Amino acid sequence: MTNNSILNQEKFWNILEYLVSLDHNKNFEEICTDLSITKWQLNSFISFLKQVDYQLEIYQCEEKKFVKIPDKKPSIKMEFSLLEWLSFQAHFPIMAQAEGKPFHEDLKEKLVQLESQFKEHDLYEPLPTLESILDSGSLELVSSNETQAKSGIISFLEESVLEKITTQLTIQDKTLKVFPRKIVYIAGSLHLIGENTLDGTLVSVDIDTISQAFEEPTHWKENFSKIEVEDFIASFRLIEENSIRLVLKVFSQEKFNLNLNHQYFEKPCMFANAKGEHIWAATIEPNEEIFNWLQELGSDVEILDPLDFKHEFLKHCENELKKLA
Repeated sequence: MTNNSILNQEKFWNILEYLVSLDHNKNFEEICTDLSITKWQLNSFISFLKQVDYQLEIYQCEEKKFVKIPDKKPSIKMEFSLLEWLSFQAHFPIMAQAEGKPFHEDLKEKLVQLESQFKEHDLYEPLPTLESILDSGSLELVSSNETQAKSGIISFLEESVLEKITTQLTIQDKTLKVFPRKIVYIAGSLHLIGENTLDGTLVSVDIDTISQAFEEPTHWKENFSKIEVEDFIASFRLIEENSIRLVLKVFSQEKFNLNLNHQYFEKPCMFANAKGEHIWAATIEPNEEIFNWLQELGSDVEILDPLDFKHEFLKHCENELKKLA
């Protein structure tokens, strides 16, 4: 599809929306007037819709021409297996590059509805946790005792969550007995969410602070529902999250890439502004890898917002240059 394709013209989609939304037969000339198009253009659109199996018909009545709507309007239904739905969600960041195109808004609205309807199968909410766990060595050869110890703790905690085993944690020479509920990625590190067996409250523990973890033979019945746990995590993220909305001007779409390991881009989008410039935006958590990614992109992008992040990035570049000097 070229940039000059009719698909990029908003009027094309407005005409289609008008025609497929007709709920009664209507005078041919009135339709032309409503849409500000000629008779031959309307004929062309009716012919186009016939080819995609939307059967508008033209008929005469008392020397006037009318457009007859179909007796039954087509409806396309799709059914996904879980794997197909997860694979489809993985395309969302690519599809977001169509942000601002006239054909994108209806699809975007539909996808938002589907995401809400099937939120229990959301790909992106648990993905950062899995990526962080795998980065800890779960699929790689362990290279140091420290890495091995951390991987062992994470592996044990995952097992405890799955098998509903009460655990005792050692955190800076203090002990905490918890009934583990979930491992999540918050503010740059993995956290264990669990029920404190001492007072029955929900707690969040940064796994990096845990030096030991072992099974505690205590029978415990869950106090909180899955929804309550998710609400606790959401509230905790609001307090701890240091994410920002990064906005970039992209000078070369061909060279622009999102090839960052273990980085979570929330709600990414690409659109063209009034000047025809391509703007990319996503919610990210600032870190060294993001800085290195932007440094590699170099003059192919420009940071538009936020300014504080831009200043931090410039300081990062200055420090890198000092290291080379």
